[in-house]
Amino acid sequence: MLTWHQRVKQPPLRAFALVTLVAVALTAFFSPSLSAVADGDPIEHGRFLFSYQGCIDCHGPNAEGDVGPKISALDVSLDEFMTQLRTPKDQMDPYPPELLNDADAADLYTFLQSLP
Repeated sequence: MLTWHQRVKQPPLRAFALVTLVAVALTAFFSPSLSAVADGDPIEHGRFLFSYQGCIDCHGPNAEGDVGPKISALDVSLDEFMTQLRTPKDQMDPYPPELLNDADAADLYTFLQSLP
């Protein structure tokens, strides 16, 4: 029976182990502070959700607009934001409560309001 060290030396497993290690390291480096998210900081939690929920893909890394419109420093109420989130206009996909609950949506809104 091969030891763990002997198995990792085999090319497919070595490549898998390396890729896994790099993915974990990159996730830890680029993720927001998990302690800030766990401590209930709504801005940091909103920042995490902005990336995790894919908002960054259309609205850009700083919500400055890209494929989707600029949404940083929103000039809308939380109710208006929730309406757009749940029943969007134009090309945006809806985010029902099963995907993003109201408390998380409020943190996302707080994050967007914190941006210049």
